[in-house]
Amino acid sequence: MRFERPTPRGFTLIELLVVISIISLLMGILLPALSNARGVARTVVCSSNVRQLGIGFEIAIEEREGKRYPDDNLPGTPIEAAGRIPEIAFLGSWISRTKRYFTAEPERFARCPSDDSPFWTQSPPGMSGWHRRASYGVNRYLSRPEIEELFEPQHNFMSNVQLIRNASSMIGVGELPQFSGGYSVADYINAPGLTAGIIDDPDARQQEALYDFYSGVLLHNNKASNWLFLDGHVETLGQMDVIFLNTPVGGTDDDPYDDLNWESNKLHPYVAR
Repeated sequence: MRFERPTPRGFTLIELLVVISIISLLMGILLPALSNARGVARTVVCSSNVRQLGIGFEIAIEEREGKRYPDDNLPGTPIEAAGRIPEIAFLGSWISRTKRYFTAEPERFARCPSDDSPFWTQSPPGMSGWHRRASYGVNRYLSRPEIEELFEPQHNFMSNVQLIRNASSMIGVGELPQFSGGYSVADYINAPGLTAGIIDDPDARQQEALYDFYSGVLLHNNKASNWLFLDGHVETLGQMDVIFLNTPVGGTDDDPYDDLNWESNKLHPYVAR
């Protein structure tokens, strides 16, 4: 008796389409999760970068006579850039002047892994020769107090970081915007400009737009930035947790800032007094 080997049977078209559909479905489910996981990993690396900056800054503050944050010296607007030489300005920036306070080259952690700003290789409009040097900037209330005290003399303690009582409440370093013209190639967070803009127009949507313009919130897919506080800890926070000024609640002519609820403004010295 002879046994014949069965003829091999291939996939039918329907079976093949079912398999392809299942694979597509799995990819549709897994890819966003993988993308989110990658984004979280980049945020963690970025947070580590900011923490490294904080360690170096602490050493720098101890050695500086003024006891304040390292200087910012790179422009945030075409007006600031006019007539200045980028290479000379860079030598006066914290990015250059704090190198000796780090055990590794600052360039190794000066760029966020999510930072795809076009200004690393090209200049913003009207700012020929200026380029992005870092993903992070210092809070200008702490780096240039001689400028801010002129407008807000009641906050003269900001010139000495060690006099700030609530160091865990105030931000010292944050992420820079990627696409906001000159502020993308600056070395500071324009906290005064952001605060003034929100005071002038307390509309919630306008606050969010200003926050996007002045900070690096768009670096991460969770719409939150990494912020270094003066006590050395780092938090990943969105706009409402960093700066949000409620409707005026009353105040005095001597101190108009009392008109505002500052509980959620971690960029301004008023919250850390």
